[in-house]
Amino acid sequence: MKFVLNGIIQYYHNQFIEFQLIFEQCLSEALGVQKKNVERYAKSLRDHGMGYFFNRKETRGQCHKFTPEKAEEAQKLLDLGYSQQGTAKAIGVSESAIRYHIKAGTLKKK
Repeated sequence: MKFVLNGIIQYYHNQFIEFQLIFEQCLSEALGVQKKNVERYAKSLRDHGMGYFFNRKETRGQCHKFTPEKAEEAQKLLDLGYSQQGTAKAIGVSESAIRYHIKAGTLKKK
């Protein structure tokens, strides 16, 4: 729900700016939002259209390199006896990513 609300707010920010009803600086001060964020929202509206704010997938807090497919592959390699460094090189992630996921319980070390 919070993500949808943020999308609505971002969309209306952009509408005010796009139709030149208000300047970016005034809007950022009135809403207590950084001017750079208002500029970023306006650019997103111009580049992607209105649907971008409501239909995009929430990806904050998710690993962009260590996908579930790579986790499965890493677990297979660890089960075969590969070292953490060897596993990391084989699937194209850092060794610290492997260590993090072992510590977090996502991966099991043999």
